Amino acid sequence: LDLFSIEKIALRVHFMDLVEKIASLRQNLICYRSNEERAYQIYQNDEFVKLLDCGVHRYFKESLEFEPLFKEGFMGLKVDAQFLGEDVNIILAGSVYTDYKKILQYIKEAA
Repeated sequence: LDLFSIEKIALRVHFMDLVEKIASLRQNLICYRSNEERAYQIYQNDEFVKLLDCGVHRYFKESLEFEPLFKEGFMGLKVDAQFLGEDVNIILAGSVYTDYKKILQYIKEAA
């Protein structure tokens, strides 16, 4: 079982101590995070911290999310990828007018 599977099982059986420990471990596994100020602009209140949380992927029911997770005019994109041989989630959030295809191309070129 991978970490995501264990976390899903722990959530189903309400083993919250394990869920919290997995969240802490995941926080240490984050390789790159940027634009905390932009996350605040999306929400303009304390809810912006959920975008910075390592468990933000749990809020995504689909690869694309709009309201209610994001305010009007904003969206989130979750992309499953491989990084150093591991399955990872790339989470992008911002304006609906952002060229996400271009951003993903930059990431691909940098990798």
